[in-house]
Amino acid sequence: MFQKPFKRIRVDSENSLINLILYIQNNPQNHNLVDRFEAYKFSSYKKLIHQDAASILNSEHSVAYFDNIENFKNTHNIKEAKFENESMTLED
Repeated sequence: MFQKPFKRIRVDSENSLINLILYIQNNPQNHNLVDRFEAYKFSSYKKLIHQDAASILNSEHSVAYFDNIENFKNTHNIKEAKFENESMTLED
């Protein structure tokens, strides 16, 4: 996971965190690993939307940045997420 060229970015605002969540979830689709990001087997998306009590993920905390679960889903389903004012591309 942390092979070169690993890049890190500073998450210094709520907007940056929201964009990062969207970027991470959409990345497998953006890199043509899957047709739909939801199909990526290593994604946390399904656990977040189902708010699995057995999961170590804090679903409520993550979803709260999007106000509610429906907005979380709708925001993720935007075909091309725009990451304004952020440089979040991972290079090969």
